Amino acid sequence: GSTGTPEPVISAPNTPVPAFKQVAGHFHGGAGVDVNGRVWTMGATAGGESGLGDCNQVSANCSYSAFARMIQTDISGAQFDDVASVVGISQTGAEDVDKNGWIALKNDGSLWVWGTLGPLRGNGTNLTETIVEQPTRVDIPGCGASGFKQVAGGYNITALCNNGTVWTWGVGYYPNLGYGQPGEQGYATPHQLSLSNITQVTGGNGVSFALNGNTG
Repeated sequence: GSTGTPEPVISAPNTPVPAFKQVAGHFHGGAGVDVNGRVWTMGATAGGESGLGDCNQVSANCSYSAFARMIQTDISGAQFDDVASVVGISQTGAEDVDKNGWIALKNDGSLWVWGTLGPLRGNGTNLTETIVEQPTRVDIPGCGASGFKQVAGGYNITALCNNGTVWTWGVGYYPNLGYGQPGEQGYATPHQLSLSNITQVTGGNGVSFALNGNTG
């Protein structure tokens, strides 16, 4: 489309565009959750950002999709639905490799990620390139049975659990992970922060915020 001119999202031919309830973006693409809890992605695909697991079928060089396409299944083959929200994660320039992907929070409190993630995968894998081509669940035992309440993304992921605990992981180019250790350090395993009474989290590239329910 024309630069700076709002245009409607289009889907593949013969695929109706749904009504959306929430949208998000990152450096190279966009995603939305429709009213039925299904996730649609568009834009960059080379690093698994589409979430469809069919990167090589998009184009000869597997780089970009101009159409919004719905993610059908997660990494296990189960239907990927009941999603409440998506958040984009983007980090470019560091280690000479872009990391772009998505985080999805389901209504059941489970958290899912896909894309080129590196330490953002959250399973202890701290590789420069960790490509996850379909939604894959992030499990944090300390989050409790009720799961996650809210999540924010940037260089790192900040997650608020329903039990009130706050966890961060990912790239730490600034003290954005909250561990009191500045410098270029990455943490591929989620760490719990020494915070309590937190009701909301947010953040971006290089900074994270938490709202204390008692003090505001």
